[in-house]
Amino acid sequence: MNEARRAQVLAVAADVFARTAITPEALSEIARMSKGEIIEELIAHNMEQTFTTLQQIEAAPGPLLESLIDAVPAGVARNLAPEPGAVELELMAEAVRNPKVAEALRAADALARRRRSELLTGARGTLRECGADELESRIELLFALFSGMRIRALMNPALKRDALIAAVRPVVRMMLTPGS
Repeated sequence: MNEARRAQVLAVAADVFARTAITPEALSEIARMSKGEIIEELIAHNMEQTFTTLQQIEAAPGPLLESLIDAVPAGVARNLAPEPGAVELELMAEAVRNPKVAEALRAADALARRRRSELLTGARGTLRECGADELESRIELLFALFSGMRIRALMNPALKRDALIAAVRPVVRMMLTPGS
């Protein structure tokens, strides 16, 4: 089994085991899953992680901007981690070949963008006064910044995480501060 496929199966297994524990029935469930079902599970798992992170940020006390800045190290770590990165890149490659996968990824992305927009324009949000186009552009830039780290980690395995975090924090602050 190639490494990307192994990572996919392990991610699905982790999700199944989180719901049901490691049982013969859970192992049978994984064995019966089609490629499409595994892909759906991976996308759902990624969305669950994203929404959990957003809920934690939203629940944190104090200014929302500071909670978002405090979440940068975890976001960098998540996007530099090799196994989830390999799975994400494999899903992207599959989306190029399979329109159903592309649509599922786009739907998940739209949901994530909408949730971030609601967070940033909500009661504690820093971008309440931004126009729709500016807000969307800022969110797109943040997505590109973090998701691009997966490719950079692959291309430059010697990437210095702490230095990257130090460089990313002011960029995120600027992107989430009105008038910047």
